[in-house]
Amino acid sequence: MDLDDFKGTGFCKRTKCLWLVKMAAKMLLACMGVTALGFTLDHIVSDRKLFGGTTPKTMSKEWQDETERMKNAWPRTAGPPVVLNPITRQNFIIKSPDC
Repeated sequence: MDLDDFKGTGFCKRTKCLWLVKMAAKMLLACMGVTALGFTLDHIVSDRKLFGGTTPKTMSKEWQDETERMKNAWPRTAGPPVVLNPITRQNFIIKSPDC
């Protein structure tokens, strides 16, 4: 059903607007429902291991601790002051404003 279907039927603008609001609400609810269903199915299949399988050993606490220790032992850049980006572990040189 489209707005052109209302031509000549005696519907006023308020009725057409109300119809559009109802359709928008239905579409919004449908999108929210599909999103919730997708997240639920993803959780069941991936996290609860619906089809079996195991979690890789690289996701263990010991592995994460060892990786963190190795990243913290990474040599730092000497010279001008640097800032360590905690996300990528990259050093960025800070340029002074008088340069």
